[in-house]
Amino acid sequence: MEERLKRLKAIDTAQKQQVLICLQQALWVSRVYARLRYEPDKELVRITWHSDRSETVVNVGLDNGAAMLYDIFRQAGRTIIEEAE
Repeated sequence: MEERLKRLKAIDTAQKQQVLICLQQALWVSRVYARLRYEPDKELVRITWHSDRSETVVNVGLDNGAAMLYDIFRQAGRTIIEEAE
């Protein structure tokens, strides 16, 4: 059972990292320059804004990739819009 949990966790981590890669690329195309890092051990996404080097931390525990995107936009959406201006 523990081996199965490890495999599921690895799949979850890989999916979340892939979602972040796609999101970061989409933001950069929109001229929103930010670095997104997933910390699977803490279930956090750290967003570092290039304009002022500030950081936003988003809790994404128990979420799948789509729910993680929702969490990011719910917590950092205003900053994303302001960065694009």
